[in-house]
Parts: sequence; structure tokens; C-alpha cells
Amino acid sequence: MAKSREQHILVLSTRNNPADNKIKAAAISSKLKASTNPDVQALGDDLEAKSGTLDTSIISQKKARKEAEAATKKMHQDNNATCKSHNAAAKKIEEYFENNATLWMAFGFAVSSDLAHDQTLPDKVVNGMMEQGMYKKQCTIYFDAQPNVDHFTVEMTVNDPSDASKYVLVRSPRMIYTTTKITFDVPDEFLDKYLWVKVTAHNTAGDSPVSDAFGCLKIQ
Repeated sequence: MAKSREQHILVLSTRNNPADNKIKAAAISSKLKASTNPDVQALGDDLEAKSGTLDTSIISQKKARKEAEAATKKMHQDNNATCKSHNAAAKKIEEYFENNATLWMAFGFAVSSDLAHDQTLPDKVVNGMMEQGMYKKQCTIYFDAQPNVDHFTVEMTVNDPSDASKYVLVRSPRMIYTTTKITFDVPDEFLDKYLWVKVTAHNTAGDSPVSDAFGCLKIQ
């Protein structure tokens, strides 16, 4: 048998979609303002003002997101063009001044070592942090830079973080990452649940120990 209990108004959570909060607050504010009680009317006025400001911020954020997406696309295009130009120049310089590493470096080019070194395993990734990504269904993680690393892979779970069998490899937007700030897509079935991740560093010698699990954050 269900037991009766004291009821309370449900709070609006900052983890909700801001657009949903705006719609809810605007609807409530109009009804509060219609009250004959001046104190209730004042609450409605304040809520109306706040929801209006939130609406303006949502519109600005959408515009900024489109601009950021366009700027990011342009940046990657320019980065690709710069790398192609650099590499084409490097190839020609090697042809013009064959086996003259001293001159290559004088031009400012980075030059590979003339000795073969044994690669060592990368260190374990430490000091991991997690936050909501810039966009919905995205997660961003950070961790300390490690020496001798070629790339990283990330595993995630919404189960017991100590159960290694429950982790799945992050594959979107890619499987291999080369920076210590990584933003990845979170599958729908992992949203609004406490998400944990582990990171492994890799190089030609092999893999680092898997990092300790970190995160414990609900991604929207």
C-alpha cells in the first residue's frame, strides 16, 4: 500500500535543457502575474524577466554556435592548407639541399633524430577531469600531458566503474585522439546517467596502464 507524504513543488534544475526551463518559467510567470495578490504578481514579474533574459541568451547561444561551427570548419580547412604547404616546401628543401639537416634546421624546420632510440611505454594518464561538452550529448575530458605518447583511447561506462568488463571504447567522433583535451559524443543510452571514463596512452612500444576511472557526471 502506498503511503501518503507531504507534497512539494518540483524545482527547475540547471541540468535541464535551458529551452525547456524557459518555456516552463514563462508559462508559470503569466499565471502568477494574473493573480490578485500583489506579492504573487511580483513573483511573476521577476520570473517573467528572468525567463525573458534566458530566452535572449538561448537565441544568442544558437547564433554563436552556428558562428563557432563555421569558424571551426574554416580553421580546420586553413590548418590543412598550411600543413600541405609546409610539407610540400619541406619535400622541395630536402631535394634542393640533400642530406643537409643543419641547413634544414636553419630554415626553421623540425628535423628527426639521426639516431634510433628505443621507445619506452607511456606513463599512466593521471588527473582526469570531466565536464559537459559545449553542445548537448557531448562530453569533454581533460588530463595531464604525458611524455612519449602517440595517441590516446578512451573507454566509458555508466555501470560500476570498477567493473572493467562494462567499459566500451569511444568511437565517435573518432577512436584515436592525440590531445589531452578530448570531446566525444555520448550515446543516447548513456545520457542522464553517471558517466565514467578511463584513458589509455599508446606509442610504438605499447600501451600505458589504464588510468583510474574518473568523471561521475551526468551528461545531457
